[in-house]
Amino acid sequence: MGGKLFGPNQYQVLDFTYDASSDSAASGATGTYNLGDLPDSFVVHDCWVVVDESFAGGATITVGEDGGGDADGYFTDIGSAATGNVVESDGALVGASGLIHIVDSAKDGVLVTVSSAAATAGKCKVYFAGHQHIALS
Repeated sequence: MGGKLFGPNQYQVLDFTYDASSDSAASGATGTYNLGDLPDSFVVHDCWVVVDESFAGGATITVGEDGGGDADGYFTDIGSAATGNVVESDGALVGASGLIHIVDSAKDGVLVTVSSAAATAGKCKVYFAGHQHIALS
């Protein structure tokens, strides 16, 4: 990822990749993996996952924020999605109900949590669409 600042009201689509075979310490082992940071004060309008390779092993895979944030705030479980599927956000931070989320600097990390079993294979790309909020002085 490049720099963390964008112009005000400039619509951006940011992406992060999770690959169970390379991002996990022991090929999909349970645990939490930081994919990178969203820009501070980024306003997330929508997020979705594109599954490039189905996850194997029966893991529950959630996507959320770091720093004491909501561990499944973006996605509650993408572990069973099949190759080629697009999964819309179903978390508490951004979802089908029209919620938008302003990224807090203490919780800007995009975390993938693998639980209940190892994800022995699988790969996806997580997309965040929104704009950079600039506070008025």
